[in-house]
Amino acid sequence: MDVFGDIYEMTRSLSVYGFIVMLPLVVIFSPCYGHQDFPVLRIQSFESNGMRNGSFASSISAEATVFIENAQRKCLIMRVDKISLEDFVKALQMYPLGIILVLPSDFTTMSTQSKEAWTEIERMLFEQEMTIPIYFAKDSEQAASVLKQLSELSGDRPSSAAKALVNGVFGNGYQIVVNAPTPTQINNLKFTNIMASLTNTQKNIELSNIVFVAHYDSLAPAPMLSYGTDSNGSGVAALIQVAKMLARFYQSPRTEPNLDVHFILSGGGKFNFQGTKQILTQYESQQQPFLQRTEFVICFDSLGDDEKLYVHVSRVPKEGTHLHRFVKVLESVAASNGVPFELVHKKINLADNNLAWEHERFSLGKIPATTLSSHRSHLNPKRTSLLDIRSSVNDTLIAQKVNVLQQAILNYMYNVSDVTDNINPFAGFSASTDETQLSSLLDYIASEPHSSQNLPKSSAYVQNLMKLLSRYTRGLTATEFLHDPKARGAEVVFYDQQEAIASAYRVKPAVFDLFLSMTIGAYIGLVYLLVQNLPALHSRLQMMLLYPKMPTVSPSHKSKVK
Repeated sequence: MDVFGDIYEMTRSLSVYGFIVMLPLVVIFSPCYGHQDFPVLRIQSFESNGMRNGSFASSISAEATVFIENAQRKCLIMRVDKISLEDFVKALQMYPLGIILVLPSDFTTMSTQSKEAWTEIERMLFEQEMTIPIYFAKDSEQAASVLKQLSELSGDRPSSAAKALVNGVFGNGYQIVVNAPTPTQINNLKFTNIMASLTNTQKNIELSNIVFVAHYDSLAPAPMLSYGTDSNGSGVAALIQVAKMLARFYQSPRTEPNLDVHFILSGGGKFNFQGTKQILTQYESQQQPFLQRTEFVICFDSLGDDEKLYVHVSRVPKEGTHLHRFVKVLESVAASNGVPFELVHKKINLADNNLAWEHERFSLGKIPATTLSSHRSHLNPKRTSLLDIRSSVNDTLIAQKVNVLQQAILNYMYNVSDVTDNINPFAGFSASTDETQLSSLLDYIASEPHSSQNLPKSSAYVQNLMKLLSRYTRGLTATEFLHDPKARGAEVVFYDQQEAIASAYRVKPAVFDLFLSMTIGAYIGLVYLLVQNLPALHSRLQMMLLYPKMPTVSPSHKSKVK
């Protein structure tokens, strides 16, 4: 009995030491190895005319993978510059729990084929509701590290089913966790219209006027990636350059034209031109009387993508009208400067809830208007692409179009068909745009995103636009108007939660938890059986220790004894 007690005490001591030794090993071989955090940007979520667009889901907690075929109930991580439309559609059909799209560090490295494929994916993101959370991740050090390690972990395909099974249980992986609140409606959203003018101070009568308009917001699949350098940063830059040029003529009574000019930087343009709609509503209630004396309106939209200048109209201008004369002057100046010109006539589709171009708002209000653009169609996907960044814009093309426009405006306002006439009112003035200054302005515009829902009057971008325009104009006003999503006839409803933090935990696969649970269960079962049968084992061990087995006598030995 003493021998058994000694063994028991020794075992108990060993179990304590064993626990001390095994605990660090358990910690070392724990299925979780720390994590890395990186910011992610959620795709747009809004309702337009009752239709839900984008993604309204936000939280992700799933194992990560880079293989589309393994994406079911996992978080799929894909590179924007290496996916096709077919890949994206196939990925959605695998029912992943979330998708993270990693942006390239330099968009100029994307091939033309990759850009075309991505614009098709963007169209899909805008045209339908996504049932899973989709995020963008900039190519940060943390995101690149996670993607690289995940690619390395998944890079060697198993050569056999047995190896695949072993890798599936004992391999390493990443768990992606994005804890983000459910998006909710933005109820107190306000848009801002910036308005200014240059008027003839010598005349005591109300003169006719020309109105220049450009919306200053932009649209892309993610609000925080909506830089819109061309659409509509180039339009804003063109309007400010025109204001700067005309300001010199309004400084002296000798050069003041017999026309007033007004400038409008409208808010909410990417969502059916909400700012222009508000101005026309005020016009109908006699709050904007200057529109009653408007000869025509010129809208600027995306001028830096193509060398051709498209002049969009809802009705072909009738001969003898102010707009007809201006279009003819513009066509003549464009031809003399080698800029391709095309008049595009598109009737307003009253059955469509969304207008194509900003001038259509004015046309519906019986005000002659046109939109100048480098796009022939309003459906050009570049107008709503995150690829619309600084490097995608050609400053020279914008400067050429602005020069043509400015010369045409002067020719129209002073009724001059050729500046080489003997009487030249432009003597000492230049209608040319300083391309260096234009580039600096575009640099600033492209330095931050301009999504419609993120541009209150107090925002730095709106404040700086007000300062820029006020340098060259008079009587600048910035008018906020509330966009109530609950109001009757509300055309758009925005949702919040645009940014989040993704945490990538390096862990064992989910099936490892099952394997570990089974192993622990088997161990506990073994211990249970051992405890249940301990008396029998104790008796058996006691018999073995206290009563050694006697030697066996063979039959031949017994016969000899007899």
